[in-house]
Amino acid sequence: MRLLGGAGNAELLKVGAGTLELGGTQANLLTTAPRIQRGTLVLNKSPGVAAFNSTNGTVVVGDDVASGATLRF
Repeated sequence: MRLLGGAGNAELLKVGAGTLELGGTQANLLTTAPRIQRGTLVLNKSPGVAAFNSTNGTVVVGDDVASGATLRF
């Protein structure tokens, strides 16, 4: 996983095997749509809490080259 940014700007890019879970009681603040190229991203926020706030409401799963990217709610 790579988390890029600073000063309130962040980009989430999940790469490599394994699972990354976004949990907690507050939304993750992202400036771009989360991208999952490999492995699994699990969205496990408290009820009523957005997994992420982004100016772009999409999540990109896969990269059109290889399989193995998963998004779980």
